[in-house]
Amino acid sequence: MKKQFCSIRLPEEIFRAIEKIAKKEDRTRSAVIRRIVQEFFFKEETNESKNHPKNNCPGNDIEM
Repeated sequence: MKKQFCSIRLPEEIFRAIEKIAKKEDRTRSAVIRRIVQEFFFKEETNESKNHPKNNCPGNDIEM
């Protein structure tokens, strides 16, 4: 399911960098932004799971 995002204002240098990447990769600006956001969140999730292993949660050592 695709979600629509509100328009945001980007500083001119970020916009130019996105334009340059889009031209280099022959993609749309939207595709470049989507890839950057996905990579950022994937990296965040990976770092978060390293910092907080699932088996280390309080209460996991309690046997029922």
